[in-house]
Amino acid sequence: MYTLYTSKNCNHCKALKEYLHKNNINFEEKVLDQDFNTGDLIAETSRRGSPTLSFPVLINGNSCYTTRQFIKNGKLDEMWLEENLW
Repeated sequence: MYTLYTSKNCNHCKALKEYLHKNNINFEEKVLDQDFNTGDLIAETSRRGSPTLSFPVLINGNSCYTTRQFIKNGKLDEMWLEENLW
């Protein structure tokens, strides 16, 4: 199962959540300032070798996917997601 770290009013977060729902990919969402703080996010992503404060962040086991990987030209890169999440 994936853990999705999001922040409120984040359009990329909303797009990724819609993509995950549409493709029946199970995930648990954690929302900034509700379920975690920025220090928690830095610790989680650093443990996996990808420290970041950008949202969204998708974690599965030791894998950490950040906006640098799945957001291209300001849009969700569905091709990258299909190749790397399935």
